[in-house]
Amino acid sequence: FPPCHNGQFRCSNALCIPASFHCDGFRDCMDGTDEQNCTAIACPENKFLCPRGGLNNTPKCISRSQLCDGKKDCEDSADEETACSTSSCSSLGCEYKCQASLTGGACYCPEGRKVANDSRSCIDHDECAEWGFCDQLCTNTDGSYKCSCAPGYGPIDRTHCAAANSSALMLYFVHDRSVWRINPRLKPDPSPQLIANTTGASGLDYHYDKNMLFWSDVKTRKVLLLHLHLVHTEQLDHGVI
Repeated sequence: FPPCHNGQFRCSNALCIPASFHCDGFRDCMDGTDEQNCTAIACPENKFLCPRGGLNNTPKCISRSQLCDGKKDCEDSADEETACSTSSCSSLGCEYKCQASLTGGACYCPEGRKVANDSRSCIDHDECAEWGFCDQLCTNTDGSYKCSCAPGYGPIDRTHCAAANSSALMLYFVHDRSVWRINPRLKPDPSPQLIANTTGASGLDYHYDKNMLFWSDVKTRKVLLLHLHLVHTEQLDHGVI
C-alpha cells in the first residue's frame, strides 16, 4: 500500500482515511483502529457530542437532527437533557410548527419544505440539488420531487433504477487468495461464488468484448486471466511486472 500523506490517518489494515476522521466518534476504519485509544473526541460541526453517550461511558457523536426529538440517542441522555425546551416558541412566529431545542425552540417545516433564512417561514426543499434522493434523473416540484431513469434503465421503486438487462448483472472482486463472483440481484442472500484461486490477488479488470477477467498477483508478480466461459486460468505474462 502507498504511504499515507500528512492529511491522512493509517488504519491497521494499511488503508488511509482523512485525518479529520480520526477520533471523531465514528468507525471509519473497518478494523475500528481510528477510534481506539482516543482521549478526546471532536465532533464535526453537523454533529453533537455526547460526553458519555457511547458504550462504557465513552464519547459519542450523533447528528444534530437527533437532538431534542424525544428519543434517547445518547446513553447519558445528553441529547434529551433538561435544557431542551419550547420556552421561546411563542416568540419565534413559526409558519409551520416549533420543536424543542437546546436554545428554547426551533421552527421546522413539513416534509418537502425547509426553513428559510429568516428561521421562521417555509420554502421548497429542492431535493434534486442534493445527492441521494434519486438514482439518476430528478425533477423538483413544489414540496416534492419525481425520480426518473436514463434511456436503457427502468425504475425498480420510487427512487432507484436498474439496467433493462440487469438480470445478467454480475459483480466480480478479488480478496487475497481468491477471485469471487456475486449476483447482487439475488435476494435476500446474494452469496459469493468462488471462481478462481490465487496466491495474492490485487487489482481486477474486465475485457468486455472478449469476456475475459484479468487480475494481478502480487506474490507471483504476474498477471493472470480467466475466460469467463471456462473454468481454468491461463498465465499471461511470465515476466516480472
